Amino acid sequence: MNNSGETVEVVNNCCSNENLVPLQEILDYGREESKENPLEKAIWAAGGSLTTCWVWFLMRFIFTQLTLSILLDGILSLTNKKPLFTIIDFIVENDKYKNLSSLITEQDKDKLDLKVNFRFDREYVSVCFEGYKKFIFNESAKASKRTILRHKVLTVLNYTLQFILVICVLWIIRNLIPITV
Repeated sequence: MNNSGETVEVVNNCCSNENLVPLQEILDYGREESKENPLEKAIWAAGGSLTTCWVWFLMRFIFTQLTLSILLDGILSLTNKKPLFTIIDFIVENDKYKNLSSLITEQDKDKLDLKVNFRFDREYVSVCFEGYKKFIFNESAKASKRTILRHKVLTVLNYTLQFILVICVLWIIRNLIPITV
């Protein structure tokens, strides 16, 4: 119950052991939501997939994240702007959320059943994105048409750069390792 006497749905995604959600499903929801409601300050398309192979992970990290971030920082430094990846830390500290558990009494914790009432679905991801945009990134909760268009352009640019990078790496490998028949 809150001060108005109405019931409030309490959702806690930090201690849910009973309702496990596959990480791939979380990534899929995030990609879908970022297409519909992208961040204004996004610099390339949201993407990614899971792998258990450390070699494949390392290759994808180097060629799709690290190289593109170095390229972007290099372009920004050539235009006399501050680089993004060497000065920005994206770790979010939310003291209000950390202090929430100290405000809830043990009696209320039993009533709220915090470990079971977690429902991870597309609607939940949408609400999370809107909250992140509004309260953490200080943007409007819904993306403007201009931001959505910019995201589409960045998506095409992102995959084009990745394709060019893979072609360059294959060309370098081909020239370094002579193929003898």
